Amino acid sequence: MDTIEYHPAGKNPKRVMCFSPHPDDDVISMGGSLIRLVDDGHEVHIAYMTSGNIAVFDHDARRVADMVTEYNRLFEIDEQKSREVETDVNDSLNTKEPGQFDIESVLRVKGLIRWSEAKAGALTVGCQEEHLHFLDLPFYRTGAIDKKPFGCDDVAIIRELIERVQPQQVYVAGDLSDPHGTTSRLRRSDLDGPAGDRARFRQSARGAAVSRRVARVRPSRNRDRRAAKSRRHGAKTQSDLHA
Repeated sequence: MDTIEYHPAGKNPKRVMCFSPHPDDDVISMGGSLIRLVDDGHEVHIAYMTSGNIAVFDHDARRVADMVTEYNRLFEIDEQKSREVETDVNDSLNTKEPGQFDIESVLRVKGLIRWSEAKAGALTVGCQEEHLHFLDLPFYRTGAIDKKPFGCDDVAIIRELIERVQPQQVYVAGDLSDPHGTTSRLRRSDLDGPAGDRARFRQSARGAAVSRRVARVRPSRNRDRRAAKSRRHGAKTQSDLHA
């Protein structure tokens, strides 16, 4: 009990940033801490670093495409365009082979699902909508488990956010024990990216008066068990539940 910090940012109001590699690592890894930070009066920002769109079931993409079409019909919005998108999504998923990449429209629908889930979770723990940042880092945008190298464009997006928000305390949520996961990839990069950019990033971070106290909180292992069970039983057409 002596190792538990009941007020992780203290009681004087601060601006806090939580970097969430996927759109659920924040509430899974440190939802209780986020609630406490909000209750203690801190300005809590969450930066969702990737879309997480490859970890969505195909049937959920169908459901949302159908719902949007019906929503637009009900309120007399551009129904024709939504029907075109729904047809595109269904045609692609109907002919999709195991291991085949999703087309762009399907990836967008799946990304929208993760966006709405992340927003709902963050609002539930007390964060303000204007303090949610969806970065959609370029290295993740492959539509596959394998990602591109973490590069200068990714660094620039992160740097711009830190310089604009100027957090006084920074958290990185996720599971660092997975050597192939997005979290550990980002942590190994130390949020700095390629070696040539590290000095510039650290200088800009110091200029933004960032106190980089990084909290590394492991998420619940229930998610890992669910993912393993899903893969064993072939419950998904995608090859990974949380990549």
